[in-house]
Amino acid sequence: MFTFRMFSTSISIAGLLMLTACGREPDNQTQADPAQQPAASSTVATAEDCKLGVQLFSFRNELEKDLPGTLARVKELGINCIEPYSLHGRTAEQLRAEFDQAGLTVVSFHLGELFRGPPEEAVNVGRVLGAKQVGVAWLKESENDKVDEAKLMAAAERLNAMCPAAQAANMKVFYHNHGYEFHEGDAEGKMFDRFVKALNPECVVLQLDVYWTAFGGQDPVELLRRYGDRTWSLHVKDMPASYPVGPFDGSTWRGPLSDEAYAVVGQGKLDWPALFAAAEAGAVKWYILEDETSRPFENIAAAMPFLRSHGL
Repeated sequence: MFTFRMFSTSISIAGLLMLTACGREPDNQTQADPAQQPAASSTVATAEDCKLGVQLFSFRNELEKDLPGTLARVKELGINCIEPYSLHGRTAEQLRAEFDQAGLTVVSFHLGELFRGPPEEAVNVGRVLGAKQVGVAWLKESENDKVDEAKLMAAAERLNAMCPAAQAANMKVFYHNHGYEFHEGDAEGKMFDRFVKALNPECVVLQLDVYWTAFGGQDPVELLRRYGDRTWSLHVKDMPASYPVGPFDGSTWRGPLSDEAYAVVGQGKLDWPALFAAAEAGAVKWYILEDETSRPFENIAAAMPFLRSHGL
């Protein structure tokens, strides 16, 4: 959650194309008793302390083999805050205990299939994990699925339906873009603008994935300036200078991109000084790294000096 994200090796290719972190499918398990939510460790940062985080989909292969060990390695990168995309076969309470043990704070949660279930259940899972926002990052339901205005508006309706439960839990709901929201012939983003206007402004915020914005032929700096007051988080990743981009509707996407489609953050073609300036001028609270390559630990470690030099 391509970020068209995929994917467990135990599921079919068609199933993979329906997931992603940027809509990955978490295990649909919730806590039996809200009162049993574990207390956070005193060594765990608060969400307010978090500025830089990481989407755990980056480490999907490692997490399937060794969840505690992988979380420990994430902590060793110097990252204290995370955005999960799955419950990894555990209850929300059990996974929260794993995060607390590792000293990691959940600031955001990608719902996956929970997005299609009862809103109260989805929000409650996020609450137990400690998330300050929960949302969706993938709308395609089949390989050839086109993400048109009808699909976007249906997503807006479902996002808005989550608001009563989210507001009662002092949480936000978010939408994470994937590039297919901007079609050929709609370079000005009028369809996406209508979608944003349909979202409850008191409850639903945006998570701007700067990579997929650029992949769709859009300028992420301009988009962030346009929706800066609605954007609470960024997905941070970079693109090689020569990589081709252009508008698409999702119907011709055939799977995840190769490692060569990505660059170490700060070493690609995205305008990070302008992005950071626009983010700071807006409402962005969290910068969430995501590495969709086969070398997540190496690439994120290589990006950390650049990110630290920009105050993250």
